[in-house]
Amino acid sequence: MGLDMYLRGVKYFNTCTYEHAIGGDFVKKVNPLYQSIAEHYDIETDDEFGIGEVHVPVMYWRKANQIHKWFVDNTQGGEDKNCESTPVSTKQLQQLLDDVTFAIEHKDPSVMPPESGFFFGSTEIDEWYWEDLNNTRSALEKLLKADKFESFIYQSSW
Repeated sequence: MGLDMYLRGVKYFNTCTYEHAIGGDFVKKVNPLYQSIAEHYDIETDDEFGIGEVHVPVMYWRKANQIHKWFVDNTQGGEDKNCESTPVSTKQLQQLLDDVTFAIEHKDPSVMPPESGFFFGSTEIDEWYWEDLNNTRSALEKLLKADKFESFIYQSSW
């Protein structure tokens, strides 16, 4: 038991294409990319508009309660939404990166304060606290630089 935290990247794609057929009509054809993805993943689709989305795991934390507090305060309106998915924009992730970087560079834990909770782990400002921040900074720098996702989803469970 404990605080588990997940960030998933969201990628959108066309589930079908329309090709001009003989006689002037358009024929709807299934996008081969969609077909291959659908065979391996549970994906959400909007058949009316021919749009699908895939949620790809991009980050995971365990008992990094200072990171969880940041998401609660900045994406969940201050209310911990245990087990609910919360949309996160690229701009919000950039702000998290900026806050984590500031805390590390200035050795200022007040920017990313720990949060106590049911099996949330330690609230001490110790080597584990700083390791969580360093790992988060490194992963976010790579993720944001890659620019592969249209949006993100945060979810925690405890």
